[in-house]
Amino acid sequence: MAEEIERARRDPQRRLAGCLLLEPLQETKGTVLYRAWDEETRRLAAVRVFPAAQELAPKQLKTLKALRKLRAPGLATPRRYGVDRRRGAYVISSLPEGRLLASFRFKPKHVVLGLRDAARIVHALNRRGFLHEAIQPAGIFLTEEGRGAVIDFGLGELLAPYVSSRFRAPEVLRGTADPRSEVYALGASFYFGLTRQPPGTGQVVPPRQLRGGIPRRIQEICLRCLATEPGERYPTPGHLASDLSEFLTTGERKRG
Repeated sequence: MAEEIERARRDPQRRLAGCLLLEPLQETKGTVLYRAWDEETRRLAAVRVFPAAQELAPKQLKTLKALRKLRAPGLATPRRYGVDRRRGAYVISSLPEGRLLASFRFKPKHVVLGLRDAARIVHALNRRGFLHEAIQPAGIFLTEEGRGAVIDFGLGELLAPYVSSRFRAPEVLRGTADPRSEVYALGASFYFGLTRQPPGTGQVVPPRQLRGGIPRRIQEICLRCLATEPGERYPTPGHLASDLSEFLTTGERKRG
């Protein structure tokens, strides 16, 4: 990695707010997520850039400032943020271990482990009054051992326009959101991790029809998350995490 960092140091185009941009991890029309080297902390970092955004709204700044103070396992904590005249708005966060769920095919058990961790993280932040509002496979990291981490908290307003509607709850598209909306987005990311396809609109194809080796109970949990009506989903990401933990302990048996 030392050679990679030195190459980046020699290229002025790869510098941003004290970071060296090493490689893009995810690119869409409106945002790029980079793996970077933070020269200030001497650690790897995740840098989310919004080229078209020339400001961070007061609400976003307030949320990011509050999130900087939080420390939670699996949470990519924002370190610095601002606007670069040439590159646009940016947020520099800690870089989780592993790979993006969007870019690597994991074993079903590792997806279950990682999504359980992601649900726990989202639940912990929801309880503190923060909604993510832009959960997607390109915002969840998994290690090959199955540990999960979540990035992009505090960026919902900026990031949501670039997140596929397949990963957003129906009520979010109508302008309302609560923890059950987070459950839907986690479930949609779960579905993608299991099948490598986003859930369809309307009647969702059961994951077991798309990929072998998915336990029946995991399919039930995933499909409950994707219920069209919020009241038919898990009430919080914490309840989702609990059922995933129970499955990992007991297998196919269903509580109660």
